[in-house]
Formats: sequence, structure tokens, C-alpha cells
Amino acid sequence: MAEAIVGPLVGKLQELAVSEAKALVAVNDDIRGLRDRLMWMQAFLRHADPRRRDTSDELIRVWLKQTRDVAFDAEDAIDDYTLKVDLSRDDAQPSPIKREHLGKRLEEALFHDFEKKNRFVICVRGEGGVGKATLVRELYERPTTMSKFDFQAWVSFAPYLRSSSILQLIHQELEETNTWCPRSDIDEKLKKILSKNKYLLVLDGEVSNTDWNAILAVLPDDDANHGSRIVRIMQGAHKWPHGIAPQHRIELQCFDQTETASLFKQRVCMEEKTEGKINTIENFDDDLHGITKGLPLAIVLMSGLMQTKEYPTEWQAVFHYLKPKKSKRLDSILAMCFDDLPHDLKSCFLYFAALPMNTPVEARKLVCMWMAEGFLRPKDGKTMEKVGRIYLQELIARHLVKFVNMDNVNSGDESVAVHHKVHKFLQHEAQEASFVDIHNGDDIPSLATTRRLSLQNYTDKYAALANSLPKLRSILSNFQEEVNDDEEDEDYDESEGDEEDEDYDESEGDEEDEGDRDSEKEDLEEEDSDLEGEKEVEADRDEEKEIDEEDNDNKDNVLDAENESSEEVERDEISEEDVQNERSEEIKQPNATPLSGFLHCWEPLSGVLHCSREHGSPQESIKSYIKEMFQVSKFLRVINLQGIEIGENLPTTIGNVVHLQYLGVTACSLKYVPSTIGNLKNLQTLDVRDTYVDKLPEEFWNITTLRHVFGDGLFLPKQVGDLKHLQTLESIDPDENNGWDSKTFDKMVHLQSLHVWDSSHNGFNAEAISTVIEKANFLEYLDTLTLDVDNIPLSVFTSPSLRRLHSLKLDGKLLDLSVMKSEQKESKFCFPNLNLLSLRNTEVTQDFINKLGKLPLLDSLILDTNSYKDDQGLLIFSAGLFKSLTKLTLSELEDVIKLKIEKSALPELIDLELVWYHEDIKIEVHGEHEFVKKIQEENDDLYGRITKVLVAPKKIAQLPSMKHRMTSGNTKVN
Repeated sequence: MAEAIVGPLVGKLQELAVSEAKALVAVNDDIRGLRDRLMWMQAFLRHADPRRRDTSDELIRVWLKQTRDVAFDAEDAIDDYTLKVDLSRDDAQPSPIKREHLGKRLEEALFHDFEKKNRFVICVRGEGGVGKATLVRELYERPTTMSKFDFQAWVSFAPYLRSSSILQLIHQELEETNTWCPRSDIDEKLKKILSKNKYLLVLDGEVSNTDWNAILAVLPDDDANHGSRIVRIMQGAHKWPHGIAPQHRIELQCFDQTETASLFKQRVCMEEKTEGKINTIENFDDDLHGITKGLPLAIVLMSGLMQTKEYPTEWQAVFHYLKPKKSKRLDSILAMCFDDLPHDLKSCFLYFAALPMNTPVEARKLVCMWMAEGFLRPKDGKTMEKVGRIYLQELIARHLVKFVNMDNVNSGDESVAVHHKVHKFLQHEAQEASFVDIHNGDDIPSLATTRRLSLQNYTDKYAALANSLPKLRSILSNFQEEVNDDEEDEDYDESEGDEEDEDYDESEGDEEDEGDRDSEKEDLEEEDSDLEGEKEVEADRDEEKEIDEEDNDNKDNVLDAENESSEEVERDEISEEDVQNERSEEIKQPNATPLSGFLHCWEPLSGVLHCSREHGSPQESIKSYIKEMFQVSKFLRVINLQGIEIGENLPTTIGNVVHLQYLGVTACSLKYVPSTIGNLKNLQTLDVRDTYVDKLPEEFWNITTLRHVFGDGLFLPKQVGDLKHLQTLESIDPDENNGWDSKTFDKMVHLQSLHVWDSSHNGFNAEAISTVIEKANFLEYLDTLTLDVDNIPLSVFTSPSLRRLHSLKLDGKLLDLSVMKSEQKESKFCFPNLNLLSLRNTEVTQDFINKLGKLPLLDSLILDTNSYKDDQGLLIFSAGLFKSLTKLTLSELEDVIKLKIEKSALPELIDLELVWYHEDIKIEVHGEHEFVKKIQEENDDLYGRITKVLVAPKKIAQLPSMKHRMTSGNTKVN
């Protein structure tokens, strides 16, 4: 994977050469020469890189390693040069094969004696990639299932999180929030939510027996919870938990030969050409089953690989390569899929190794990080963001990456993930190529040459970090643990042997060589596999006292903080206010300590992670560490810190990392961002969601390279700089003192996503929004608009400036509806391209619904709480309207007691979802509709409320029959 380093470097040199040409700098020829040499090197690597897998070719391996080192040195030289010379200028998936027998067993276990049975657990077990989550999710998402439970939550988590963190995730899903609840309150909050209610929880992730018992102890189980269910998805090598009835144990096996071929053909989108390619391979079904062993994940990966092959000879070559592989078959398939990727996509795909296992990532956030890393360049007139989305779609089409929560695919908030088997493969590849250094709770200091550092606190230990990382380009964290909780440390003293080594080296065929994790076992059994010497590693969970002793023994392994880089980083001016903020925080926390030592992390009552070195106050130590990182790691391009408590103030030294393009500090108590952030002339993305930041310094709004700004009610001043590259602005509050005018947004000519939020609920936003929308022809590129305010002007629907809008979400009362009714011609809706519309608290009328029905491309409509108002409780979808609508969701419209769908209304509707509807609701459907058949299959209760009204066919004038004419003629004769 040396090309993953050289590829982005060539692009960086190309960009640098163009910038140099503009600046008329004398070294332009040297830069172009280095770029040309690297391009030749890149071409050779594309040919040589796949051969490195041949372990006998040691020459290739050595050459690739040396090439990678040279590329690193070149990148260091380029970044060091640009640091000193500022060159910045204005610059769906097909449905799976159904396992009907297992599906019925799961459904019977879930609903049998529903009203009588107490809460119980259902376990679904099978080896990795066999389709456990797919089977459960199919039933979980059915409207029938949703209608039977008061609360539902699906929680996926990294291997062996502590019970407290898993309970936090459950709470977040139930409350639909990312806010962390204090540890001392989480048990009571969950009991308060779930008590006296039926709930369905799905837990997808590896968990120790001790943690499992702790989770069950918190979730309520009494007479009021009759019918509640917990579904646990577990790996096949693990023993069934104690107390699980045989009828509640569901085990999945791999597919047989017929099912294997069927799934492959379904996934590869069979056409006549594809059939022809299959026919060129003798014993295709046998060979396919032999290669994949019937493992659904392997079959899907094979289908993604083969559908990129155009000629029959290419199909034959793939089968010829994979057939001889007797062990690690899944690894061989993954390696071939990876090597087959276009060179531009390899770095993007490999980046998933730096993200937590079994944890979805927001798609647009991922693209922003790819962009900051230098993986994306404008191409064929497309922006970097557009190129990134195309790359992501390509990875999804190849079945290497999957969408999570497909229902939200049109909303802009979709998330993506990779299977944990794919994640292990990527981590192996990334570590071999020195692409990223991953710390998941171990105590090995990072090397001074680390370029990307991923902190993944899977185990409940401290993270040991070297103090000086001068080569660091990216740092990513995903802390969600409580490590210094005395109460839990006592609980975990007995859980030795509950963790597994998450090494990539597993033999396929026995993909899940994971030892049984009984909490009573003291030693983990060693498993023999095709990989010689592979062992399961026992992970000790000692008490804090024992950890401290271990720290003392390992201090010699940590780099001394005084061994700093001899090059002094040039500092920009720091405002007196910023200095005062830092000093005030230092006064609050006077116990500063040397930076040498280990970094301890834990989650106190505030619900976010705090870190500390030995003998120091937690906040001061982590603040000092982050402060020094900003000074020493001068090449940083990506900072994505989630859940690290750095205090209320972001260090002023943030202004020193002038290469920075992505800054994300989320899920912590951050309040203030210093004015030195204005020094980041290359910053493209800022993400401060789930923090207390509500105002950014004026200097920030003058950074001309800004492309994406994410926050929670950020104050947007009336006067901002030249933000012509800005595409995303979420979410913002208007300037209450001065308001907004057309000049506020007139330079944001490429703005595509805007979210306005009225945090003070004073109604001030309506006037500001009206001013902008009615005069803002410059918003013509706006694709997504979200208004979460008390009052929303009707001009949102009538202004021609929003004609390119695809997604519109409104939460607030819609004003001037009476004007619309009296002046229908003047209030024509100008949404020729709108696909998704979500309404909440709008109180719209039947006349408004009728107007919406004329929108030509409206595909999905969501009517949420208080979105519709009718005195008679009647909602009508009239004939001839909503001709493109495929999905209709009615949620918590408790005043609606009759829903009427007239003839020829909603002709394309496939999904009709009713959530929390009136107990006496009646649905009157005229004519035949496809969605009725789907409701009949999935929701008996809702189907029982439907009254079908048959529509008689139109009478066609006919000539009298021959018999009638003869009879009539005879009568006349007589």
C-alpha cells in the first residue's frame, strides 16, 4: 500500500506547483521535477504493489518499504516548506436471501405469549459474516414490530465496551440524542424511561459475561414490562449465556450451494451478459461455493468484485486465482477486492482502519476528512465533495462499505460502516503500510514517526502516548469509556479473560477462532488455526491501584517531554482575551505537571472523557498535552477529538497548526474558541457539535477557505467575510442585535446546506429568515434547508430562490396560511426539484396538503407531531395528487381519526408508515394500491383498520349483441 502514500503526495505536489506558478517562486522547477519523479514512482507502484503479497519476492517488499520512506521524507520537506512560505491564495441495495425458517423462529420467539411472558433474552449466534444482523434487522424494522413495543433501540458497539458505556449508548438511542448522561444517573434514567413500558433492545457487539449481567441488572423486569425483549447478537464460537431457553437460541449456518449461487446472482444484478460470463466457467456453482464456503459476507464481496469485470476472461482469471486457496479464503477475497480498487479509492477505503470497529460514521464527515487528508482533488468539473461522494458510492456498489439506516438516505444524514471482518483486514493493511498507528487502550507509546494516530479506547485501560509527535498529520479519537470509576473497577476485577485479541490474522473457514468467554474462567484456551502460533490474548482488567504500579514500571518506555523539536514554531499574535481565558483556567487548576508520563483517561460524572498524567489534575494535564501537540505537531491536517475533555477553552496554540484543514472537537464541555483560530488560513471544516460553543470569534468568519461549519445554534453575525467556498452551515442563530440582511449571505454563492435554529425561542428568526429568503437569489444552489424555529414565513414555499432545493425540514408554526388560501395564484409553491419534505409543529391545513400534492418530484413526505390540523380529524389525499410519492410517514398525528386515499391518489406509493396513531383511526382506500399488500404482510393491526373501496371500471359504450339485435329485428317483423 505504498501507493496510498505516494498518490495523495503527487496530488499535493500538483497543487503546490500551480500555487508556485502563481506566486512566481524560483523553486517551481524543483517542485515540478519532484512531482514528475513521484508520478513515475506511482506508475511503477501500481504494477508492483499487488506482487508484495507473494512472500517469496523479498526484493519487492524491501523496495516498497524504501519507497514509502522516501515518500514520507518528500512529504515532510513539502510541508515544512509550505509552513515557511504561505502559498495559500483564494482557493440501494437488493433484498437478501430470506431464511424463512429462521425468520419464523425469531418471530415466534419475539411474539409468542406476548402479553403474558416476562422480559426475556433471545440470542442469535453465528460466525462473522453469516448474516446475523441482517436477519434480526429485517424483523426489527417491520411496522408490526414497531407497533407492539413502546420503545425500540438498536445499539452497535466496539468489542468489549464496559456495561456503563453500553448503557449510555442505549440511553442515547432511546432519547434520540448524543448527549452523555452522568454515570451516577444512567441507571435511574433508563429505569424511568423503560419502566411500565414494553421495550425491544438489540445489542450488536461482543460483551463479556460480567458486563452482560450488569446490563441485565439495570434494565427493568417486572409485571409492567411483560412482552419486553432483548436480542443479543453474538459470535458463533461463544457459549450460550446462562438461562437462555432452547427455543430462544437461534444459530445461523452458512448457505448451501443453491443459496450461494442465488445470493451471488441477486447481488451482481443479473443480466444476459452476466449469464454469459457465468456459462464460461465450468462448474460455476461448485467453484463459487468452494471459494466462499457459503459465507454470505464472502459471497457479497465476490459479487461486488465480479460486477466490475467486463469480459469473461476476467471472470475466469478471478476464479483461477481463488480456487487453489485452501485457507484464509475470506482474506484472499478481501485482498483481491482491495487490489482491484482504482488507486484513488485505496486511501479512502483504508481510512476506515482509523475509525472504530462496528461504529457507523457520518458519510459527509468522512468525506470532509478524506478531503483534508489530501485524498480528493477536483475532477472533471466536480468539487472535492462530489468526487468524495462518488468514491463512497463506488465502495458501496462494490459491497465493501454499507449504508446504515437506509431510511435516512435522502436526508443528508446517512451513515456508513464496514463489516468487522473487513475492518480487521484494513487494520492489518494499514499497519503494514504505516498508514495509521492505532491505540485501542494498550500502553505502548507511539513512535515519534507516527503520521496518523487513532485512539480507540476499546479496553478499559489508559492510553499511553509519546509526548512529542513531530511528524503527526492526523489524530482521531473516539473515547466513550469510564476508566477511573472505583465502583466499576471492583466489578471488573473478576472479569479476567473476557476479552479477545482483535488481530486480523484469523484463518477463514474457522473465521471465529475466539475462545469461550466464561467469566468463571481464569485462563483463555489457546486455539490452533491455519496460522501457526496464533493465540487468543487474555486481557486483564486490574483495579486502579494495580494500574498505577504498572505505570511506574513502564515509565522508562515513554519519551521525555523535554526532548522537543529543535525547530521553534513561529507563533502568531494572541489576543489579551485569549490569554486571560487560559490564565483563568490555570488558576482554577493550579496543579500543573510535567508532560512526561502516561495519559490516563476516564469518564467522570459529566459524562465525557477526562485525561490526566500521573500526579496532575486531569483537566490541566490533558490541556497541557493538547497545547504542546499544537506546538510540536506542526504538520497537523486533521484533528478529530471526540469525547476528550480539554476544558472550556480551546488552547490558543491552535493558531500554530497552519496546515490544519479539519478541526473537530465534539462531545465535550468546550465553550470558547480563541481568536487565533483565524490564523488557520487552510481550514476547510469545523465541527463543534455536542459542545457548549455558541459563538465563534469574528476572525473565524473571515477564513476564506471555509467549506463546512457544524455546530449547535452557532451565532452568525450580520457581517462575515468572503465565504465563497462555504457549502454547509449547520446550525446557526441570527444576530439578535443587528439581524441579517441579503449581504450576510451574498458571498456564500456555493451554499448547499443551511440549518437555522432558534435557540432562544424569541421568534426573532422569522423576520431574519424572511429578509434572507425573499431577496436571496444567491441561494439558488441550496440543496438542503432545515428551519427549527418558532415561526416560519410562508415565503419559504413561494420564493423562486429555492427552486433547486431537494430536502426541506421544518419544525415550527407556518405563518400566513390564510393568505395562501385567499390568494392561491400568488402563492404557488416553487419547488420543482423537491424530493424530501418533513413537517413538524407546522399546523398546516388540508388546503396546504393539496398544494403539496402538485409538487412534481416529491418522493418522501413526513408529517410529524402537530404538523397537520383539522377540526374534524380528517386527512385526505385527493385524486390525481402526489404522483411521485413513494413513501409517506405519519407520526404522532393523534388527532387524525380518519385517513382517506382517493382513487388515483398516490399511484407510486410503496411504503405507508403510521407511528403512534389514534386508537380509533380508520383508513379508507379507494382502488388498488401496492402499499396495501405490504401492510397486509407486515402489520396485521394496521391492515385491520383499512377499508377497501372498490372502484367500478368506467362503462364503455358497446354495440348491442348479435342475439339482442336478432331478437329486436324479429319483433319489428312481427
